[in-house]
Parts: sequence; C-alpha cells; structure tokens
Amino acid sequence: MLRIRPLLFVPLFVLALSLGACRGPGEPSDDVDQAPVLSPPMGEASSRSSVAGDPWGSALAAYEAGDYGAALQAIGEAPGLDSDTRLRVSHASLLLFARRFDEAKSIVDTIADDPRARAGVRVVRAHLRINTQDYESARELAGEVASGPVASGVGAPPGYGVFIHELACLAMAWSEANQNEHVRAIRWFDRILDRQADDLLGLLGRGNSLIALNLLQEAQETLRRVLAVHPTNPYALAELGMVHLKLGDEEAAETHFQKALEKDDARYTCPHEGLGLLYLRQGRKDQARDHLERAIRINPDIEYKKYNGLARIYLEEGNVAEAERLLEKSIANFPHDAEARALLKELRGSSP
Repeated sequence: MLRIRPLLFVPLFVLALSLGACRGPGEPSDDVDQAPVLSPPMGEASSRSSVAGDPWGSALAAYEAGDYGAALQAIGEAPGLDSDTRLRVSHASLLLFARRFDEAKSIVDTIADDPRARAGVRVVRAHLRINTQDYESARELAGEVASGPVASGVGAPPGYGVFIHELACLAMAWSEANQNEHVRAIRWFDRILDRQADDLLGLLGRGNSLIALNLLQEAQETLRRVLAVHPTNPYALAELGMVHLKLGDEEAAETHFQKALEKDDARYTCPHEGLGLLYLRQGRKDQARDHLERAIRINPDIEYKKYNGLARIYLEEGNVAEAERLLEKSIANFPHDAEARALLKELRGSSP
C-alpha cells in the first residue's frame, strides 16, 4: 500500500513553510523526516496585530498572531532600527520568514560584535544553518540561548527576550524533528507552550511531531487548539488531514486538504502533495498527477513524496526515463528516503 509521510513544517523559510513532507497510514518509519526551519503559518486577522503608534509592539503582536508579513513591515518602521542592534536582530529574524536569507545573514554579520545582540545573532545563525540542513551547528548555536533563562538586557525592546528565546527553542525543536527525534523536539515545543499555551508555532510543531510518533489522538487535540483560535490556518488543517489519512478516513482527509488550499493554494505544497498521494491510492490518476505536479511547481526543492508518487505514475505508463529523473530529485531533496532508493533500484534492475 502506498505510504504517505506525515506533514512537516517545512522550514519556515522554505515555505513561505510548507509543512514538509507527508506520511499517511501505517507505523512511523525509521528514516528521517524533513521538518521546518522557521515556518510561517498564516494567521487570522487579529486585534493583537496592530499597536497604535508602536511599530515594535505591532511587529511582536503580528508575529504572535502568525501574520509574518505584517510583522516584517512593522519592524521596518520601528524608530531606532538603524541604531539598536536588538531591533536589527529582530528584523533579521523576520526576514527569514520571507526567505530573504542573504539579507538576514548580512544584518547579523554586521552586528555580531555587539554584546547586546550576541544571543539574537546566534539564534538567527542557527536558523540559517537549519535551512542548509546543518543541524549539529544549529543546535550548538541555539542551545545556549534555549537552555538559559529569558534575558532581554538593559534597554531592550519589551518582549525582545521572550521573542529570541522562543526562536532559540524552535531552532532546537526543528533540528531534532528534522532528524526524526520527535520526542526531543516535543520537549522544546513544550518549553514554549509552558510559557504561552496558545503559541502558534509551538502548537503546530508539537502536532507535527505527535503525528510522526503516531500519537494521533493527542495530535488532534493539539491541532484543534490552533483551529479554535485560527479556524482557517492552513498548516493546522493540512496536519489534521494527515491525521485522518493515517486513521483511514480518506473523506475527512480530503476535506481538510481542500480547506487548507482554500486559504493558500499558490505557496503551500503539502495539501497538494497530500491530495496527490490520496488520489493515487484511490486510482484517480489524472487528479493525482495534477496535484503532484502543482506541488512540485510551487517549490521543487523541498519534500520528496510528491516526486515518488509522480514517478509511480510514469512507471505505470512505461516512461522509465522520467520516473528515474523524478526519483533522483526525490533523493536529492531528502537523501534518507528508503522508498525512492528502492524504486530506483527496482527500476534500474528491470531496465534492459
């Protein structure tokens, strides 16, 4: 039976997050899932997303509400942005959500020698390492900040210390999740949620790791906490779709994937991938092809199951060369995937 891997956050940066790869019914596999770096879920409009006359407060409120574009715009208007290195760290952090990695790196490289910005610089660099899959370096950079107390420093913008500490915990959690260490990842997500029970990224990350561990009831409860506040959040909807798919409720899975696409069908790959794999399992090959191809077009450089599924279609059609190309790309995106390697070995073994 076709197995679908669970939703991953895809890196926050990579999205503009796609939630990673998808897995469906069956036991968790031993290979590694790709999880998010920073991933920006799209939040609902919120009264917290604007603080009159206070750009920094507006940026922080928008971040907490999941409106990362508004947060980036607000921080750009903050007085003292050019002179306060902690504001510049915050700006660099929010640039990551927009996948503007070079700009973020340039900022932290410029201010790295300022002791006030030291913790924030380490955290931004940790997320940049996650984006290049250098998880060991990411943990080394973020661990000191995540394991320590929340510390803003004298004269820091209100809430700055909590903001940086959360990003450090996310870096640790995503580094562990990306290497299939989901129990460890949940400990870091819980550290965030212990301080703020409705934290959006904490809840989404926790739900994703619970799915990977096959703790589906607990995953449902966690994701419903997100939807209670953000009822159309595409990441929570898509993750719930994966839960239903693992439980064998294909109708509910399809409904949740479709609802996720109603919110964002142009930048978020996982619902397309989930629908493609679902339709492939059901024998609806044309619809499967459409969604898998759309998932690849949106972002060809993350996830891998979409390539495996489309390769299966080409193999059924006798297009061995195209299937081989897709499987090679799948492995390039995610070298730990056993399915693509097995298919490629079978394909090459049967070729004349």
